[in-house]
Amino acid sequence: MNQSGDFGKAFRKAAPYINASYTMIGSLILFGLLGWWLDSKWDTKPVMFLILLVLGLVAGFYQFYKVIINLDKKDK
Repeated sequence: MNQSGDFGKAFRKAAPYINASYTMIGSLILFGLLGWWLDSKWDTKPVMFLILLVLGLVAGFYQFYKVIINLDKKDK
């Protein structure tokens, strides 16, 4: 197989992990910005930011876990 075919095959195998990491980063950014905005509205700095940042981290790890479990089921 040529080199570009090997790269494409490797990328297809890595794509679910890449998507899961983007989901984790996106949830951190989204929840962090929402917490920052709520802190500025309610004058609770940094309480809401930290709470929602942790919530975003949990949501991101949960999505990553779901991807890993689904890939494990496909391999069997």
